[in-house]
Amino acid sequence: MAEAGAISSSDSRPPAHRVSPSVSSRKHHDIATNQNNPVDLFAFLQEHNDDLTIKVKVALQSGHALHFSDTSSQNFIPKLKDHILFRLWKLDITYCNHTFTAEEHNSIIIPNNTIYSVQTMRVYYTTYDLRREYDTINPRTHSDVMVLLGETTPSHPYWYARILGIYHTETWLNDGGQPAKQVLDILWVRWLAPLRSHPSGMNHTRLPKLAFVEESDPDTFGFLDPLQVV
Repeated sequence: MAEAGAISSSDSRPPAHRVSPSVSSRKHHDIATNQNNPVDLFAFLQEHNDDLTIKVKVALQSGHALHFSDTSSQNFIPKLKDHILFRLWKLDITYCNHTFTAEEHNSIIIPNNTIYSVQTMRVYYTTYDLRREYDTINPRTHSDVMVLLGETTPSHPYWYARILGIYHTETWLNDGGQPAKQVLDILWVRWLAPLRSHPSGMNHTRLPKLAFVEESDPDTFGFLDPLQVV
């Protein structure tokens, strides 16, 4: 991925919340299943087809909002279908090196071409003293996450991303057998990358600096399985 200008990271982080004993110790995340905010995929693309900007706002430390160019909506549906196929076919989602055909894309059925947007996601974790807590992630105020890098010999162990949308959807795979319904939680993200010009790590006793990946890069925007968030 290409690099972009450096961004500042906030010194604050979302407050951690204690989890009640009723929450399973194996639970990774929680995303609401309500359907209060439906997103018609074709209406979404048509709405932004002629816009110079797609109105996706990202909260920055400065309090200003960025408007991503319409490249963020280009290939939205093909990339979404790629992501769904990786998950339904149980391929390695951390290393997306498979190219799907148009026929395979057409095997995905999303009822009414609609996905559902929700505002927040809870990510659960275990503290050093073995307590279960969670952070609340939302695209407006606490949107940055990291995932393990999907490479066998990485120069840096993580990928970083800014969440643009949190969705869930029903989907059916019509591949010649009996179609089976799946319900998927999906994150739409813009990727960030460590600045190569900023040495970091244990040898330099410095944390990495991150930059937005340039919009000209075809992998600037993508989708994540919430289970990948660490």
